[in-house]
Amino acid sequence: MRFMNLAIVAGIAGATALALAPNLGAAAPQQDMRVAQQQAPFTDAELKQYAVAVLEVRQINEEYMPKLQAAGSDDQRAAIRSEATDLMVEAIDGAGLTVTTYNEIYNASQSDPNVADKVDRYIREVQ
Repeated sequence: MRFMNLAIVAGIAGATALALAPNLGAAAPQQDMRVAQQQAPFTDAELKQYAVAVLEVRQINEEYMPKLQAAGSDDQRAAIRSEATDLMVEAIDGAGLTVTTYNEIYNASQSDPNVADKVDRYIREVQ
């Protein structure tokens, strides 16, 4: 089972869905996103950085999901989402990637089996 097919962050489904998916689109300007067909190949270093970021983002997601579910109001949910998103962006930056590159690698891993296989391998290595 591919790790990428696990809902790393997007697995927050239903009415309480965190808009924090592995694709942190709200955090990255749309004009910075490369079209999938124009995507440059990713280096092994970038894919390794992505693997580190994915694991950190997943951990943040697992920590914040119960908080989101326990929130009593829309304002509390919005504050929790904002805090979690900020932490996820920091984790991505800390891994050495931009949110844009993180999103591009995520998208490529969903459509390119070679990228997905490499990402899976690097995730297993850093776990």
